[in-house]
Amino acid sequence: RKKIAFESPMQKVVDDINVRFEKHFQSIHDSGYECAGTVKFLKDDEDPRKYGVGVRVKFRANQKMQQLSADIHSGGERSLTTFLYLLSLQDLAQSPFRVVDEINQGMDAKKERLAFGRLIKASCTKKSPQYFLITPKLLRGLKYDENITINFVFNGPHCVPQEKWNKFHLSKRPFFEKHSIPSNKRIKV
Repeated sequence: RKKIAFESPMQKVVDDINVRFEKHFQSIHDSGYECAGTVKFLKDDEDPRKYGVGVRVKFRANQKMQQLSADIHSGGERSLTTFLYLLSLQDLAQSPFRVVDEINQGMDAKKERLAFGRLIKASCTKKSPQYFLITPKLLRGLKYDENITINFVFNGPHCVPQEKWNKFHLSKRPFFEKHSIPSNKRIKV
């Protein structure tokens, strides 16, 4: 078999992703959730167009590792796996920011808390890019890091119209001043 030029570098990249991916799953496992995951470089001796990346996971103690599949895994399990895979790519792809759009949809509360915890840990290092998490909901009682800034954007028929915002804001000013964070305690952006 003739070795294809990109095979060796591709194997190294997938191996690097796998190390990170397994660490993310291990961290979740260590918090009490019985799960594991691995990433493999898939090769076809006959047809290099069939090369790919395989993701194998398990979410129960009595389960064997299986290829990630909509037929086997729940939406929350697939969302969590996808999320952890994307986090595993973080150090390998240079980008000033990342947008994570509704990744928590389909996750039960336990998976969402675990995913959010991994995101906080991954995004609050000096080398990490800025993250934008777009979601219609967040669970109550999530733990935030002091380096996190949260902006809520409200939209819909029950919001104050733009032309009335200044009046609304001024009428609520005592509330905002009473409940705002003092400038010396504000989170850095």
